[in-house]
Amino acid sequence: MSNPPCPSPFARVTSGWIPLASCSLLLFVIPARADDGVAKIESVVGTEQAKCQQCHPSEVDHWKKTSHFRSLARLEYSGNSKKYADALGISADTLKTTSICSDCHGTKAVVDSAPQVISGVSCESCHGGAKGWLKSHGEYADGQTFSTLAALREARKEESEDHRVARLESTKAAGMIRPDMLHELATNCLSCHVVNNEKLILAGHKASSAFELTSWLNGEVRHNFFMDADKNAEAPSLWSDVHGATVQQRNRMKFTVGTFVELETALKRRAKATNPTYIAQIGGVVAASNGRLTQANALSMTPQTQSATAVVPPLFATLFAPMRSDDETYSAAAAKIEELTAEFVKQHDGTRLQGLDALINGVPPHYSQQFKEQHSIKN
Repeated sequence: MSNPPCPSPFARVTSGWIPLASCSLLLFVIPARADDGVAKIESVVGTEQAKCQQCHPSEVDHWKKTSHFRSLARLEYSGNSKKYADALGISADTLKTTSICSDCHGTKAVVDSAPQVISGVSCESCHGGAKGWLKSHGEYADGQTFSTLAALREARKEESEDHRVARLESTKAAGMIRPDMLHELATNCLSCHVVNNEKLILAGHKASSAFELTSWLNGEVRHNFFMDADKNAEAPSLWSDVHGATVQQRNRMKFTVGTFVELETALKRRAKATNPTYIAQIGGVVAASNGRLTQANALSMTPQTQSATAVVPPLFATLFAPMRSDDETYSAAAAKIEELTAEFVKQHDGTRLQGLDALINGVPPHYSQQFKEQHSIKN
């Protein structure tokens, strides 16, 4: 796949990268499933190939310190990776091309007309393939030029409202997952952080990460350097500029939406589950996320959280036992949670969810052990 030409960092603005709002993570939009073929990854350019670091040097530098960047090492045909690959019938030469392992542990692009992992989990893994929005997402005025990154940041401040609305609409239409798209963002993250393969689980892989959207997006994955290259801001600057909202409001929305989507994703996995071992594990994820949503509803009740807490309890009697009606039962429950999530996002901005603050503030930002050791982080 040929890549679009990119300018020098101090030429006409034609590209850039708005970082993942706080990650977590995240329907993994870019990594395609093995049976999806080439079509889903044709829009991937690649962080290095797109020269994201020209406009986002601090974001890319931070990414290179993270577990997402290092995830490519999980695709070496050795150790646990070999064990899982052998259990699924994946050969060494397909591990980094068409395997389901590479769907979540790497970023795929079309190279010489075939799928190929080009990096670990990257910008496009989280924000969507950039081919359609790489140019437009960083153009704050038609024909804009700049000589420094500081000038680019100033140009963004001067962007007209009409131009901004048109630009954001165009990038969304082109497949970009922006910081304010929390429902899509959480869905993207959880498509990989809640595993969707029974054979993989039976081979010893975890059914899910210890994932909570707020803590992950406020921890290792946070990369909000656009307005200040030396400060990792607590919320993405574009979101703050557009909405004029507080970090705490965003945390409340991340917590609630993330919990909704984890429950939805786990219910979808449970709908297709047939093996008792996998059912037990994914049932545990359903129960845990439902418990967290019930707690959120008790602390800051909304019509959507209240309705959602009534979805799962009738299923508890059979949650951990395979039934013939599982697909229909749990798919319907997942669809209802998805519907309520969409309603919640439309009707709330975090202003009226103050009751969640103590709960959210009690959960420390998430960092992998390796990241904490390398960067002397304690939590």
